[in-house]
Amino acid sequence: MQKPSISLLPSLADQVREAVRDEGSTLSAFMIEAAEDALRRRGMRAALKEWEAEYGPITPEEAAATDNLIVVVGPGEVDKP
Repeated sequence: MQKPSISLLPSLADQVREAVRDEGSTLSAFMIEAAEDALRRRGMRAALKEWEAEYGPITPEEAAATDNLIVVVGPGEVDKP
């Protein structure tokens, strides 16, 4: 495991410490989860861009259907077994 050094604005650092404390977690676990979430979103944006290049922009109806799916399934639950 690598141990990179990062800098955070004081207010963000305070919020992260509070979240870690509330979750009974560690700063490392919190940052790993945040990085994984950011990379997942990045991949999703790339996939969406690729899809739109082939099929055209997402319509408002398609976007609404996606919003409804997230509400029914819940964020982060789609890839769970």
